[in-house]
Amino acid sequence: MSLTTLNIPIGPYMALAAEEELLRKAEKVGKRQRGKKITAIFSDELYAYDWIPNLHDAVADQAIKDLVDSNIMKKRKDIFRYKLSIYHISGGIKTPSGVFQVVIPTVKPDQPSRIRITPQDTRVQVPVEWSFGSYFLLSEGTMLSPTTPISYISISIPLVSRISDS
Repeated sequence: MSLTTLNIPIGPYMALAAEEELLRKAEKVGKRQRGKKITAIFSDELYAYDWIPNLHDAVADQAIKDLVDSNIMKKRKDIFRYKLSIYHISGGIKTPSGVFQVVIPTVKPDQPSRIRITPQDTRVQVPVEWSFGSYFLLSEGTMLSPTTPISYISISIPLVSRISDS
């Protein structure tokens, strides 16, 4: 049986106000991952911090809880997630096919910052404010490109689940 994961369409992206609990947990991650050894992924412009399960998973779990509580995402027992904690200097990273991505800032920017969102199959870049008080849902094929270095947790979740909840 195939079951959809989202209750509503998100378009190329959706910006959401972060709840206090998510902000508190994300800020804790930002403080704890500073100074950790980071390793390059994809290019020299994108790095992954070491994933600390009890620290990073708390943010991922809270984000999913908030999405379910706000009726954006269906409550599922079988949510598979691919998770990374990222330091993104420049260049774009595309949300893979078949998933949507949850992007949660973990470090407050020193000054106002923007990211560029490029929807699938277009070259149009939409400037979006990067704020510690917000988090983002990106649909499959959507590209995120920072204009200044940013740190965030990325959670990729399948758009369709093949396992029943019953």
